[in-house]
Amino acid sequence: MDAEAGDATSLAPGFPCCSVNGGNSPHVDPADKSSVKAERGKVHEPLDERRRRLNASAPDTLHRAVVSGCVDDVQFLITSGACSVHDQDEWERTPLFHAATVDMVHVLVRHGALVTATNNLGETALCITASAGLTDVAQTLVLLGCSVNAVGFTGRSPLAITACAGHADLVKTLLDLGASTVIKDSRGYTPLYYAASSGDIEVTKVLIQGGASVDAKNGRGRTALFAAANAGYCNVVNLLVNFGAIIDVQDCEGKTPLSLQRWQVTLLW
Repeated sequence: MDAEAGDATSLAPGFPCCSVNGGNSPHVDPADKSSVKAERGKVHEPLDERRRRLNASAPDTLHRAVVSGCVDDVQFLITSGACSVHDQDEWERTPLFHAATVDMVHVLVRHGALVTATNNLGETALCITASAGLTDVAQTLVLLGCSVNAVGFTGRSPLAITACAGHADLVKTLLDLGASTVIKDSRGYTPLYYAASSGDIEVTKVLIQGGASVDAKNGRGRTALFAAANAGYCNVVNLLVNFGAIIDVQDCEGKTPLSLQRWQVTLLW
């Protein structure tokens, strides 16, 4: 397979294609949930006991409470002054980055959380949400002021992250909210290039119908057709060709999509 095969999924350290922050899940970490879920249903729990149960003095207490999904615990930690919505974890993520429901987002924002806050990779909470495919949460973040086209240090937009993760419904939602299909990351990859590299025909089609150029080139002069042909995704190749992708387009080395598939001895069309 050509050297670029799979390159859309082998990003810089800390940037796996369908995840972010080194693969650390922003919403599901059983270890984080254990200390905040215990006895959460005790309505008349004494304040001191509640503080001890939630380990209110720990620097990531509010983050863990948000992960647990217990809005009541989150509100208690904030209103009691034990924690701040601006607290950051080791990746400089605020608690909002862990919000997996619309209600949790609203609670945090109501108490001052910034939807424009970024982590150590320059990403907003929308990028994390995009990776997880949380459509309602993503829509809420945008409506509350988070830029739908905000990019991190690698230049990947929320739409590109969503496309790579294969969340077709969220791709549609982001497009409806004004997400750009032409934004390229630091290597020149567009959302369509990521979708084609992943072999996701549904996301690829949604992006094209949303205005994505089938002939946009990356830093090596390669289009989405190169990515699909190089990986052997016949259905994606046919889709791109049917939407007008140039078959004999040349990259910076003079190679064409057809030459790549012939090199792999794979009949794509």
